[in-house]
Amino acid sequence: MIRYIRAAESLPTPKRAVVGGAVFLGSTVALSSAMIHGGFWPPLVLALVVVPILWGGWLMNNWFRLLSPLWQKRGTAAPLFLYALWVSAMSAYAVASAHTDRASGSLVLLILWGTHSVYAASFEPEEFPWDRLRWRLGRAIHLRVLMLWFGIVGLVLLVRATFDVDTYRVFVNGTTFTLLVGGVAASLKTYARFRKVCTGVNRHAQVLVRSLEELHEATDDEVKKLQQAARRSWDALAENLVTRVDTGFSVPGVSVLPSAAVEELQESVERALLAVPVTTGPAEAVGLRLAQIKAAVRGRIDTAA
Repeated sequence: MIRYIRAAESLPTPKRAVVGGAVFLGSTVALSSAMIHGGFWPPLVLALVVVPILWGGWLMNNWFRLLSPLWQKRGTAAPLFLYALWVSAMSAYAVASAHTDRASGSLVLLILWGTHSVYAASFEPEEFPWDRLRWRLGRAIHLRVLMLWFGIVGLVLLVRATFDVDTYRVFVNGTTFTLLVGGVAASLKTYARFRKVCTGVNRHAQVLVRSLEELHEATDDEVKKLQQAARRSWDALAENLVTRVDTGFSVPGVSVLPSAAVEELQESVERALLAVPVTTGPAEAVGLRLAQIKAAVRGRIDTAA
């Protein structure tokens, strides 16, 4: 096996891409088939295909970097599109099978919830972050809540498939009611967190805009003091930009901006601070990025969240 892996990695770039795509597609098909088959297969196959899927994507990376920017943008949207298609197909199967086999339907929904909980950020493209920022935030929050309900409905179906509804009616109905109420509360809390993050991003972006404006109009004696104030404004904004919008955990979830975009913006801010008041070019570049950030969170601000 190691020999074949090394042979694939030494192939020319186009052939590596073909092998990587085949491995990625084959692993996805295997996981989907296992989920439809049911039983103990889905968890087993899920554990086995994670590494091949990641390896297949790594094999395609060099070929992808040689594409034009337009095709790179289209290509980076492909995994997200395939993921959405896969989720739609599997959830439709779960709904269809719930009438005849509640256990299989519940297992499919729980695997969808678990996969998204762990790998949500992996499906979100990090390339072209400024063009995709508003959609990135919307996808993160709505998919998180949708997957939350997949998990809750999966648990409800599992309880009803495991316990006889007539014999354990009080327990089954009580558990179902508790899960549904908990799902509503968790959904409201998740959306409240999202609005709070968006509010913080908008507030600190606006403070940085004002700081740069004041710095541009400053006299020589005021420059150093206003530079320090602008850096503090950036520090506050940066904390919000790396915050997960859909979860409070450090690993799963989607941040406001990818780390590479945050680092790029930080470099631009520092250039703007050092260039002012000699030239306004760097400050205008930062202002454009800040305007894009504010546009992405427009309509999602809630000071009471």
